[in-house]
Amino acid sequence: MTATEKMKKIIETKGLTEAQLAEALGVSKGAMHNWMKGVGKPSGNAEAKLEKYCTDNGISFEE
Repeated sequence: MTATEKMKKIIETKGLTEAQLAEALGVSKGAMHNWMKGVGKPSGNAEAKLEKYCTDNGISFEE
């Protein structure tokens, strides 16, 4: 699962907005919006923040 797919699932399951997830990850709303639209992809640092957010919030992507 790509980082963008994970972010979409988090937004859907947690009922967050893109802006709320961006704030939680410490990234700009513009960057989050672009990633959600498939423009660019998160840096390694942003992906690490995403993984930490998932771990801290008990979110798993195991199928």
